[in-house]
Amino acid sequence: NEWTPVTASNIIYDGGGHSVSGFAIHDTWLDLDALSSIDSSLLFGDYWSKNWRQSFPQANYCSGFFKYLEKSTIDNLKLKDIDVEGDLAVGGLLGCTSSNTSDNVILSRVSVDGNVKGLVMVGGIGGNLRAKLYDVANFATVTGSKYVSGIMNEADAGLGMYRFVRNHGDVTGYAYVAGIASERQSRSGLMYAPEYYVYNRGNISAQEGPAGGLFADQYLPSKELFRLSPITK
Repeated sequence: NEWTPVTASNIIYDGGGHSVSGFAIHDTWLDLDALSSIDSSLLFGDYWSKNWRQSFPQANYCSGFFKYLEKSTIDNLKLKDIDVEGDLAVGGLLGCTSSNTSDNVILSRVSVDGNVKGLVMVGGIGGNLRAKLYDVANFATVTGSKYVSGIMNEADAGLGMYRFVRNHGDVTGYAYVAGIASERQSRSGLMYAPEYYVYNRGNISAQEGPAGGLFADQYLPSKELFRLSPITK
């Protein structure tokens, strides 16, 4: 069944431990399959990476069960057998949040299973996601081109922002592909102390790289400790 994504502010959504299953979101203007045949140097060059909104002005932004959230909490919800497809900032649970701070959205006791597909900033849980995550799991297969991850696009630097966050889904993309976050702020390694149980068990595959079990870059030495599955590129 086709689902109309929700945009909301200042809400507390308690799923009561229930599951929402079998929904589909096809919120795409771009032909994702056709794009795969375009010369990668044109599609993923530095200019395009920095100017993707100008490159595809008609593309749809923020696709997911929740399209956009601000100052909200989502708790105790499971999404199963989903099929989400979008262009830019695509997530199984949430497309986008406010970019001002990660403190204004909280996701707790949530999980996603199914298929999530997009072009740029694609995540099993969230696309362009800035939020606190507690007991969050992705089991969905995630496919994209650039900035593709099991959980979210960018990890914040705050200590303890993420606890018991794990990816079990396979993640495939062209570049910047990771189990947890395809990008991270410079000090975000601090939050991944072992007691926080942040880990990846999905297969991570990147055509060009970089790729990583936790992050797409190779800076964090401890990522090997958490990477429990092969990475290919």
